[in-house]
Amino acid sequence: PVDLLEDFLKNDFSKMRSQPAPDDVRLVNNGKIINLGNFEIQPFVVISGPVVLGNNVKIGPFTFLRGPLFLGDNVEIGPWCEIVRSIIFSKTRVTHVDYIADSVIGNNCWIAGHVGTANVKINNSPIKIKYDGSIKEREKFGAIIESKSIIPSLNIILSGSVLEQDTQITQPGMIFGRSRHKPFA
Repeated sequence: PVDLLEDFLKNDFSKMRSQPAPDDVRLVNNGKIINLGNFEIQPFVVISGPVVLGNNVKIGPFTFLRGPLFLGDNVEIGPWCEIVRSIIFSKTRVTHVDYIADSVIGNNCWIAGHVGTANVKINNSPIKIKYDGSIKEREKFGAIIESKSIIPSLNIILSGSVLEQDTQITQPGMIFGRSRHKPFA
C-alpha cells in the first residue's frame, strides 16, 4: 500500500480527460474531475488538483478534496470532510467532519465522524511504516486502513499506523502502530 500510494501520486494526470464540475463546485489549483462513472457532488465542495472518481461516488457539501486523490466505486464522503492525496477503495464510507491525508483505505470500511489521520510527526522525523516484512520511511504518510475496518467517532490515527483487515475500534482515542482489535462479539 505504501508503494501503491506513491505510484498513484506519480501519475501524469494532465493527460487524462476531465469532466466539467457542477456549477456549485469550485475547482482550484488545477482541480479536475476524472470520472469513471456516475457521481453526485453536493454544493460548496472545493477540488484542488486531480480527483479520480469511480462509479456512483457521493461527496457531501462543504468538503475539500486535495488531489491527487482516488475514490473507488460506491465511496461516500460526508459533509465537512477534507481528503488529501489518498486512495480510498470501493464501498467505503467517510461520514462527516473527517480529515484523511496521505492514506490508503481498503474496501468496505466505515469511518465515523471526527476521525483524522495524522500525516506528519510533530518533530519532523521520518515516518516508519512496517508492512509486508519491510520498513519504509517517508516524510509524509498517514495510515493504512485495510478492508472491512470500522473506526468510530473521535479517533486520531497517528502517522505510519496500519489497521489490519476487519479492525474494529471500540472507543475514542489515539490509534498508533499496528492494530489488531478484535471484532465486536
